[in-house]
Amino acid sequence: MMKKELWKRQLENYDELINKYHWKQEPMLALINELQANGISEKFFPSNSHEALGLSRFKEYPLRTEYNMVFIVYSQKNSKFEIEYFRKEKILIKTVTEKVTEKDIRKIEYWLQMI
Repeated sequence: MMKKELWKRQLENYDELINKYHWKQEPMLALINELQANGISEKFFPSNSHEALGLSRFKEYPLRTEYNMVFIVYSQKNSKFEIEYFRKEKILIKTVTEKVTEKDIRKIEYWLQMI
């Protein structure tokens, strides 16, 4: 499956969480649209676990988890994004923010390009 199709699948996943299960994940839909608009979707592969969006340079497991990875979750409980920076399945940095800014996106991009 190509990156474009995987990103489309992410939109479908969040649409289902919102419309079928009534999870408050509209900010994640907006974020995915922003990631597509600014070119991140052309550089990295998405994956998901429930409401968590994973980003990696690699499509396949276990390569995804052996190298740098980022998970982004929108917490409907506190209305904030949680951005977790992983290396070899360990969280090394965690950021909590009300809005994912351009600076956050550049930090994510930098992290994912590091080996």
